[in-house]
Amino acid sequence: MKTINLAEAATRISKDRASATSGGGGTLSAATVMRVLGVKTAPTLASRGTWPFGVAPGGAAVERPSGGERSPDGAASGETIGRFVVQRELGAGGMGRVLEALDPELLRAVAVKLLLDPHEVDETQLARFVAEAQITAQLDHPNIVPVHELGVTTDGRLYFVMKKVQGRSPREILTGLAAGDPGLTQLYSTFRLLMGFVWVCQAVAYAHDHGVLHRDLKPENIMMGEFGQIYVMDWGIARLIGDTSERVAVDRRGQVGAAKTMDGTTIGTPGYMSPEQACGRVHDLDPRSDVFALGAILYEILTLRPAYDDPDPYSRLLKTVEGPPAHPQLRAPQRAIDPEIAAVAMKSMATDREERFRSVLELAFAIGGYLESVKRSRPELVEGCE
Repeated sequence: MKTINLAEAATRISKDRASATSGGGGTLSAATVMRVLGVKTAPTLASRGTWPFGVAPGGAAVERPSGGERSPDGAASGETIGRFVVQRELGAGGMGRVLEALDPELLRAVAVKLLLDPHEVDETQLARFVAEAQITAQLDHPNIVPVHELGVTTDGRLYFVMKKVQGRSPREILTGLAAGDPGLTQLYSTFRLLMGFVWVCQAVAYAHDHGVLHRDLKPENIMMGEFGQIYVMDWGIARLIGDTSERVAVDRRGQVGAAKTMDGTTIGTPGYMSPEQACGRVHDLDPRSDVFALGAILYEILTLRPAYDDPDPYSRLLKTVEGPPAHPQLRAPQRAIDPEIAAVAMKSMATDREERFRSVLELAFAIGGYLESVKRSRPELVEGCE
């Protein structure tokens, strides 16, 4: 696998002042750097012309809880990345770190995602990082986090800047509900969660309309704000529909597995990946693969338990391929789950993709129809949710 010393390349390119831009800390055009390095970047997206299912409400999200005040490794508080002044680290993953920073021009807090170790960058990781920024930036939807800027510092640190979001992930909410947290129980009824889930479906349908599969939809990758904001996050392994250049695989290192194959490095989450994604059938991946993952999230909203909850990721993969999970009413009989919405979850998670909803829009319509019927038949469940 080819590796790139991004720091050395940036230093070399920055000597040509025509390639550099003005700004705090010194930055380079990411497009220029990628072009000089010969790294493939994302294409321009265009709508496929399908009719979208409604428009999500607007509203600015507040900041996401950081979970701590750790100083970022290699990016000290007060340091600048481009014009952005680093405040603290919000989180870290396999490819990079996310920092809270201040935009001194617009006086707002932003999130800066920074690629790890610019001295030795895997070419595939570099292309994926740039593609995440470029694809997410082009998905201009109220329920997808906006990207403001992509750049490279003169010392080779590749970054992109996004809206800083605060709220709770469905993972936090569902875990709290399962534990009987009284505050969360009061705030998040099943009806309210399903309303938010429809917005999630709309965002994913918009991405599909623009030719993009998310491929890693799960409760952790959604944020729900206190004032009705819903965001689909983490488009880091999104791919264009019809792109067959990768094969999906996982390892035993955790919930999100990764493996290098002949076709590149791919990532997915066992328990939410569709059977075709779990088996690596790249040619079969289409919007119905994301329908399956959304069905797994819906299943968890209804039962407060993951559809496949074996602690071993390979066991979860095997169970996904073998067949659908237990019916929600059997899995959580104490929840008194309505059979109509349970049937929606099971159809979404059909092992044979031909038996699933044909699109995320169809799934959204099914949930929307169910919610309308609940409004008519049990209005007491709707009170305070709209």
